[in-house]
Amino acid sequence: MFDTQPNAFEEKIDQMITQLGDKSAAKRREAAEFLGEVAAADAVPDLVEVYRKDKSAQVRAAAAYSLGMYKS
Repeated sequence: MFDTQPNAFEEKIDQMITQLGDKSAAKRREAAEFLGEVAAADAVPDLVEVYRKDKSAQVRAAAAYSLGMYKS
């Protein structure tokens, strides 16, 4: 039987996806970088949105970097 409880890594990914909407540009940038480094497929739509719409150029750059970390 499969365990339906999320593990700590999945919880961290969910936390970082949520953090993409934080008020702090530094926290949003940190989240974008983390999600790219771990290649969290669930985060791709959120990273695209951040890349397209975030007010901070540094956050948009981090999202672009992260999206580039995914293999085609």
